[in-house]
Order: sequence, then C-alpha cells, then structure tokens
Amino acid sequence: MVLPLLREAVRRASEPDETFRLDTRIYLDACDSPRQDDKECVAAVVVKNPGKATSRSDTRDWEPLILDGDNTLPLIQGLFFDAYAKAGKPIPKNAFIQVWNLFYLCNPDAKEALAALEKVPAPPPCPSEERLKPKVVWFAWGKCNSCSGSDIKRFDCLKTRFRKEHYENSFYYGHEKSTQYVAGEARIFPGVPSDDDFAKHPQRLMNTTGSGAISDHLAALL
Repeated sequence: MVLPLLREAVRRASEPDETFRLDTRIYLDACDSPRQDDKECVAAVVVKNPGKATSRSDTRDWEPLILDGDNTLPLIQGLFFDAYAKAGKPIPKNAFIQVWNLFYLCNPDAKEALAALEKVPAPPPCPSEERLKPKVVWFAWGKCNSCSGSDIKRFDCLKTRFRKEHYENSFYYGHEKSTQYVAGEARIFPGVPSDDDFAKHPQRLMNTTGSGAISDHLAALL
C-alpha cells in the first residue's frame, strides 16, 4: 500500500553521543510547510522510543523521515485512515497525529536505548507534551525489553508524567492487571495504563483483531 500522505516532521536535539528525536508528527493530509504552532493535532499516541526512522540531517529543521523499514508510523497512520473512513468523516486539512515517547533517544534496540538513557543526566522531553491538549490519546508503550529489575523500574518511572495529565479521551489496547499479551483476550480499556497493565505496542497489529478494535474505537472518538 502506497502512503503518499505520510509526513513525519521532526525536531532533533543532540547530546555529545546520542541523538534525540523530539517532535514527530504523522500527517494524515498533505502539509508542505509544518509549523511549530500547528493547531490541527487530532490525536496523540504514546509509544516507547524512536526506532529505525531517521531524518536526512542533524538539524532542528522540519523534514520528512526516512522510514528504513520502520513500520510503526505507517501502521498508526493506517489505523487513523481506517477510523476516519469508518466514522464517515473527512480528514481535516493539515491534520496530524502527535507522537509522544516515554523517552526520545533514537535507537531501534529499545533495551540498548534504555541503557544509554541512564548516562544522560537530563534527557530532553518533547515540548508538545505540555503545549498540546489532544482530544484523543492512545497509550501504546508496550513493555520493558529487559528482565532487570532496575531497568523495569526505570521504564515504569518514565510513564509517571503522563499520569499527571488529564486527557479528554484516553485508552489503551491490551490487558488490565497483566503484563503479558494474549491476542485473543486483549481489548480496549479507557484511561492511562498502570504499571500492572499491558498497553500493546502497534508493531505486528496490522490486519489483526486488535487493529480492527483500535480503529473502531478511534472512529467513535474522532
């Protein structure tokens, strides 16, 4: 499937040895000149950290991402396309989904990224976390890829700032009171997941029962 409207604009901030992708947007409509103050944010999705997708330069300018096989962002975009179609609503001009991360350090290996994060005294957040108030927030941060107790504790601590906010319509797909994913038993839950809940990451959800449940739920909220 060709996705001609896929546009992720990014702002990057570099530490001496690490790169952080701080502001990623998934556009649902063509947008040639993204602006920091764009008001067309229709939703936010909260995932773990930036993966394979990279930009062409290390500047702070807005530019499209090079996906390099990263299917998470196109999958999220596809679910929102499906949701608007199911809702029978047109996609607003310049509409985009804001991508928030538990942490913004770029590394396709989440376990390595979490270890590298420990060496950064004050990892930068995305400024839009405080500025934007999306109508819909989908929590999809998955689970910690490490079995280390200290790593799991650090991973869970990164979720805290999102629990301090009030979101008009927030949800996650997965399980309550379980950290293991069972496809046939997963469902939509309202609110922000606790450390004891499992919020399924979008990877490997394409054309599954889960993807249909998520797009159905989004259609009712958008």
